[in-house]
Amino acid sequence: MSVKGHEPRMRFYTIAHIADVLEVSTRTVRRWIAEELLVAHRINGLVRVSETDFRAFLNAHRGDSTAS
Repeated sequence: MSVKGHEPRMRFYTIAHIADVLEVSTRTVRRWIAEELLVAHRINGLVRVSETDFRAFLNAHRGDSTAS
């Protein structure tokens, strides 16, 4: 539920969190980012992946062994 005049906050994940959820190494997640398979954002010098981009990655690579 959002408050009038306020947008819901966008959720961002760390590389370590994504690696943990997908049971891969952080190196693999960084490779996906470098290969532009997974969109990442730099926020105050930190690399983060938005929930929206993470879901898009999962949908695009469902059952795909290329992204593992």
